[in-house]
Amino acid sequence: MPNIDEQKKKWIEDQIKREGLNPFGDPKSTVYTGGTPLLNEMTGKVIDRFDYILSRHKDWLPK
Repeated sequence: MPNIDEQKKKWIEDQIKREGLNPFGDPKSTVYTGGTPLLNEMTGKVIDRFDYILSRHKDWLPK
């Protein structure tokens, strides 16, 4: 994923609020195994929250 600046992160946070999504950019009713989509329990690898969000919302990628 591309590095995103603080301005883009703020825009993403605002977009999440506008659309009524959870902190990961998914519907508020979404339930995750282990409590977070950022942890791959099989590998133990953790991904950045903004990388996760942008992988699900390609239209939010920086231009």
